[in-house]
Amino acid sequence: MTIRNIFKQSISDLNKPNEKQMPKEDLTSNEKKQLFLRTKMYVILQEIMEELSQNFEENEAIAGYLAFSNEENSTSGTMGWAGMMQVTTPRGRDYLNTFHELRGHRLLVFTNKKMYFMVVLEFIEKNLFYTYDYNTIKKIKFKKSQTSYREWRSIGRFEKEESIHYTLDFQAGNRIFTEILTEKDGEAFLELHEKIPALNAIELTNKATRNSFLSYVFSNINFSVKTVTILSWLFFGALFLYFVYVAMMIYFYP
Repeated sequence: MTIRNIFKQSISDLNKPNEKQMPKEDLTSNEKKQLFLRTKMYVILQEIMEELSQNFEENEAIAGYLAFSNEENSTSGTMGWAGMMQVTTPRGRDYLNTFHELRGHRLLVFTNKKMYFMVVLEFIEKNLFYTYDYNTIKKIKFKKSQTSYREWRSIGRFEKEESIHYTLDFQAGNRIFTEILTEKDGEAFLELHEKIPALNAIELTNKATRNSFLSYVFSNINFSVKTVTILSWLFFGALFLYFVYVAMMIYFYP
């Protein structure tokens, strides 16, 4: 179990606290370390939820969580320069030294009224989080994608495998949220969509919904990727035709 998996497993523990498994008595040294990290992560997340709940409205309560990591989800805004941040507080430095993660651990908290998104270390450092009121979301893009590939098993033997992921995308007011979910994450979101009445009232669609055309163009990842791909093909196509033209001019008109 990696540190990132510990983060996601701890969120699972928060979702289903009554189903936590009791540890074995005869643990190896590595298992003891993993148990220590998982327990510490669980305690930290409980503290964060207590702090976050101080911002809740009357009769607002947590209904569930979705955890994201750079290992399994999107890394577009949390790797390289985008993943850098300054850590100054004792709590933040302790988290960084223990879990060796800056902006990789991200959390989407679902209540009966809103969604709250945070980068865990940013919340610890600055109490920073973002809110998405269900009433301000017109539609949610929840698109399933499948990718087939061949996995090497032994010399000369490959097996066909299939990877499933989902795109979660919506706009709430002026704020836009986009994330790539694993198959398990997608199933968890569907459960929450059925569980929370205000969330269930929002239509799920295969296309991104924006409040303006400019927002659609500049904040739609799939649209941007397709646009860049088309422009790249046009550029290289034009470049190829130019070289063909030059070659023909040299050949026929030396």
